[in-house]
Amino acid sequence: MIYYDLIPHTLVGNVFIAATEKGLCAVLVGDKTLDTFKKNLVRMFSDETLKKNPSHLKAYRKEIEEYFGGKRTSFTLSVDLSSVRSSFQRKVLHKLFALPFGRVVSYGELAERSGFPGAARAVGATMAANPLAVVIPCHRVVAAGGGLGGYSAGLSMKKKLLSHEGVPPTRSNLLKARSR
Repeated sequence: MIYYDLIPHTLVGNVFIAATEKGLCAVLVGDKTLDTFKKNLVRMFSDETLKKNPSHLKAYRKEIEEYFGGKRTSFTLSVDLSSVRSSFQRKVLHKLFALPFGRVVSYGELAERSGFPGAARAVGATMAANPLAVVIPCHRVVAAGGGLGGYSAGLSMKKKLLSHEGVPPTRSNLLKARSR
């Protein structure tokens, strides 16, 4: 069973969340619809039934709302990466989950920290496929030279999230946030 819900009117608009019995398995931000979110969940968990269940997601919702409200800088909730098939991707996402609020890392640095030096492009592909936006903070991964890199929900969303964490998204600020 996959339980899902909507967190409306956050800093980044509507946020769709889903969880299994093991933990939070999906967070979608951006200009997406509930229908798009449900299609993604079916693709990720083809053998599971979807059920809207706000009470099952209450603890997850609380932490995400606290993050957007400026009251939380790290997540303690359990996550379920069972939809991520690649051990490489799971390892990279676990490393990224530990990156502190207000800090950034380059794609190459994250590859190296994950035990895969030289795999910056593969890390970029992993970020594009991250099922837990914001919670596993792919918005904190930037280009080596201090550029933003990419973001599946759009660069304006990435800038908004970085600014929320006190990292104004300019080249010099991104380089400073990497060296802290």
